[in-house]
Amino acid sequence: MNKSIVVDADGHIMEPSDLWEKNIEARFKDRALRIRKDDNGLEYMEIDGKKSKIMNEGVFGGYSGFGASLEDRENIWLKSGGIDYEDARFPAAKDPDERIKWLDDNQIDATVIYPSMGISWQTECQDPQLSAAYCRVYNDWLSNFCSRHRNRLIPVAQVPLIDINEGVKEIKRAAKLDMKGVYVFAPTVNGIRYGDPYYDPFWAEAEDLEMPIAIHVSHNPEFVGHHLYSKENSGRGPGEIRWFHAMMINGDCVLAFTSLFAGAVFDRFPNLKVGVVETGCGWIAHWLDFMDSKFEMLRFEMKIKHRPSEYFKRQCFISGEPDETTIPAMAGLIGADKLVWGSDYPHTEGHPNPVEEIKCAVAPLPALDQALILGENAARLYDINPC
Repeated sequence: MNKSIVVDADGHIMEPSDLWEKNIEARFKDRALRIRKDDNGLEYMEIDGKKSKIMNEGVFGGYSGFGASLEDRENIWLKSGGIDYEDARFPAAKDPDERIKWLDDNQIDATVIYPSMGISWQTECQDPQLSAAYCRVYNDWLSNFCSRHRNRLIPVAQVPLIDINEGVKEIKRAAKLDMKGVYVFAPTVNGIRYGDPYYDPFWAEAEDLEMPIAIHVSHNPEFVGHHLYSKENSGRGPGEIRWFHAMMINGDCVLAFTSLFAGAVFDRFPNLKVGVVETGCGWIAHWLDFMDSKFEMLRFEMKIKHRPSEYFKRQCFISGEPDETTIPAMAGLIGADKLVWGSDYPHTEGHPNPVEEIKCAVAPLPALDQALILGENAARLYDINPC
């Protein structure tokens, strides 16, 4: 039997902290995305010249707590300023050759690359031109980062959607940079739901370019339920608050994904591919059943022609965590061909032995289904051929 391809569909890099200061257009230099220190020596992200509401008080070690012990995680999260961002950048999170070594050590053929700093700034940047400039800097850098190992390091573009015209321009440019997919910030930045026809020019471009869209967990100061912890809505503080924040930021992804069905996006763009990443997969079977049920109840006023589960089977995918016990059940309920997995390297919530864990998770499934989940699905989505 031939060896199955193994693809990590959710890996991350850690951008240089001075990436935007060095590379953004001159007119935006004083508004570059950057990391600064406050009067107490604690790092914070500066976005458009302002201190971030959520990425502050020295939290950046969490971007690289991969495999950390409980004691180390306590140092990263509870002791403000315990580790600076640049000190936290693992070799394999900042150097492409080191990343290849990490892939080899973990028996991974290829990895799909998402940002770290990039998952944290879009809701706090309300200038469409500046947002577009931030994305251009990142996409240029990531494309170059992956260039020596293009068959194994798969770059996913970050696009600005606060102004749809800028989003269309950037996805076209990203395709010319040979980027293989698009990361969509989970919470809408302009207050317009993703199912609204406003975004149609962007979905049309993604469909034409055959670039899959991934709705990935993103940091948002106004995450679902943030008002319940209004005094510390950044997510820092007692464990209850941090845990609640970690749980509820998934809600932005569910909201964004659901709005695509409500807005009949999959009717208008029947070849568009959309996935949800880093939310786990165990919820999706229930959610599809729930959407189908409410569709049947209200179909007389719905725009969509078919049940949501039918669009999902035709056009969507979801990533599971390597240690999820629900993966075999989801394979049976939604189809093994809809599932990918991700290590989340090098972030704290990542999985230190991802391939061992995912192989264990899919072991109850038939061999063909195992191969789909381990890598064939992701390879097909992102046109990956690591040989």
